[in-house]
Amino acid sequence: MPIKSKKMRNFLQVLRFYYKGNDLVVLTGDGRKTINPLRVPKFLYIQTHLNTCGNKIVIAANQRPGSCIKLNFHSANSINIEIGENNMLCMTITVQGKNGHAVIGNNNYICGSTVYLYCSGKTTFNIGNNNLFSDGIVLWAGEGHSVINPTNKSVTNTGGNITIGNNNWICQNVCFLKHAKIGNGCIVGYGAVLATDFSKTDKCVIAGNPATITKQGILWSNAAPWDYDGGLYI
Repeated sequence: MPIKSKKMRNFLQVLRFYYKGNDLVVLTGDGRKTINPLRVPKFLYIQTHLNTCGNKIVIAANQRPGSCIKLNFHSANSINIEIGENNMLCMTITVQGKNGHAVIGNNNYICGSTVYLYCSGKTTFNIGNNNLFSDGIVLWAGEGHSVINPTNKSVTNTGGNITIGNNNWICQNVCFLKHAKIGNGCIVGYGAVLATDFSKTDKCVIAGNPATITKQGILWSNAAPWDYDGGLYI
């Protein structure tokens, strides 16, 4: 008999997640508590495929209304994911690989984004606080297939870290590839493709494919130009 209830399907997926040796922890006002599958936050959906074990999710129970976080684990082992509080998150995170660490901080607005967390070695993925994401953002910390050196048969395309600081505005259809880093108070323009480290320059505009710094010393507001009243987002 098919299972029609979304709540029941998610409950069974979380049971499968636990059964395979993974852990889910919720951060509440009275401290950290391991929760059972009956108390999974309504905004969190977990799917577990193939060999997945030793992973840990630590998430704050206090998220903004409307959040919907989907975590898809595909052959993922020993990967830690931490999500802070008061975020508005409508996003999908696909997790694959080994020994990775992903952090999303506090007060972020991320809707319509897709994160591909392909971990190799100690790959890290870090989003700070107070970031504003438009839709169509892709963050890709590695590859799902191997590129081989024909001489010694070694893998040449290991994963790379992605770091996004605080108070940044990421416009539509931006792609962060492995090794991409930005600092604080930046604007990343429409359609930019980032694959290098820009974290040494704060309050700048980053745009283009490949991305470059096009303007420095900027400030920005989350208000529309016709509604701007002198306040700043940062």
